[in-house]
Amino acid sequence: ILSNRGGLGVEFAAQETLAAYGQRQDTLTGMLWIYQVPVVLMLLFYIVMVSGMIVGYEQNEMAVLKSRGASRGQVLRIYLYQTLLLALAAAVAGPVLAKGACRLIGSTNGFMEFVNRSALPVAYTGAAIACGVGAAVIFCCAVLVPVLLHSTASVVEHKRKKNRARQPFWKKFFLDLVLLAVA
Repeated sequence: ILSNRGGLGVEFAAQETLAAYGQRQDTLTGMLWIYQVPVVLMLLFYIVMVSGMIVGYEQNEMAVLKSRGASRGQVLRIYLYQTLLLALAAAVAGPVLAKGACRLIGSTNGFMEFVNRSALPVAYTGAAIACGVGAAVIFCCAVLVPVLLHSTASVVEHKRKKNRARQPFWKKFFLDLVLLAVA
């Protein structure tokens, strides 16, 4: 572009757009976090629910360990080691797979329309590593909550609970079938 003084200059067309984004960056970041929180809470609930089911299936083994002299802390430590191994495997494999997925997404033009262009530049930042470590810690805590709840029963208490288990009210009086017929 020619300037008034007769020299050449460069005009940066996206400068106004970037300035507007810079002003709205905090608002947009907050909105993204608001959208992510329900997904993270559902994932956390799912992890606690599945680990509760797994611990429920392994409650007999936990009771046997306690009857053979293992303390609650030792049982908790066994599950802590298991979750740490899972978290370590996820911490190693996750970023590698995520980087590949980001590159693949960056090379698409639309839905399943790959173009021949260079992939997005993806890098591991300190914030991303901190989020990964935080997620691993939260995962370990979420898995250990059901272990804490179920690790108190001895073999005798576990067998009593198992034999005393009654059918729920709705199952006993076939309310599920009645409601299904009504529906």
